[in-house]
Amino acid sequence: MITLGIDQSYNSNAIVALSETGSIENFWIVKKEDIRDIFNNARYIADQIAVVVANLQPNLVVLEGLSFGGIGNKTRDLAGLQFVIITHLRYNLGYESIIIVPPPTLKKFATGNGRAEKQDMIDKVPADILTLFKNSGFKKTTGLGDLSDAYHLAKYGQVKYPQDK
Repeated sequence: MITLGIDQSYNSNAIVALSETGSIENFWIVKKEDIRDIFNNARYIADQIAVVVANLQPNLVVLEGLSFGGIGNKTRDLAGLQFVIITHLRYNLGYESIIIVPPPTLKKFATGNGRAEKQDMIDKVPADILTLFKNSGFKKTTGLGDLSDAYHLAKYGQVKYPQDK
């Protein structure tokens, strides 16, 4: 059984697949394809996620919810991306096992503090998994924080929504 955590963004969309034992099955960063066209980027990212879901057939996909405290176009863009991803998974793949976790809930689950910073989330990733991410070339500026969030999303799904075997 696989649980997929997705920290969606346009810059470094992170995906982490965890086995039922909590070990990493695989992980990815999907970068945007076209700097100028947000709609093409949303489609491209949703397509890449759909390939992962179709190949792995996870029992559960867990996405980070939207930050309702944010302002500006970025919040609207991320809402659009989330909508495109979920619509693509549900209506193109027929995939329904999707959970959305609000950011403060995820932070509290991972760190005990609903207002945790990105570094706090990174610090709470198990050492062996963090080493795997770092040895794969990811740094704080190149997706390490996003992979950490995706890891915690997958872990949240396993703990809060255990799947029948």
